Amino acid sequence: MAEYLKGAKWTQPTVMGGGWWYISMLRWDPSTGAMKPSRLVLVDNFNFGGNRLPLAPASHWQEIDSKIDDGNLNQGRFKLASGIQVQYSIDDTTW
Repeated sequence: MAEYLKGAKWTQPTVMGGGWWYISMLRWDPSTGAMKPSRLVLVDNFNFGGNRLPLAPASHWQEIDSKIDDGNLNQGRFKLASGIQVQYSIDDTTW
């Protein structure tokens, strides 16, 4: 997988619009009473190379969601946020 991802053009627009973002942080988990890692991969249309790049229609993202998550863009690990950002939680965490 690392070899495959090495050739990815992370600074280029995605084929579904927008640009890539990666966020990694620690978040408080009230169920365990401890901090746990929380990592997100985002596709966002905001300020990518100084330009806004519109995202593909929600129906396209819905198709992806039905294959990798729960099929609902409003919840789960894969979701559409504010209509301008798609989020995928790498860890078993929902935002």
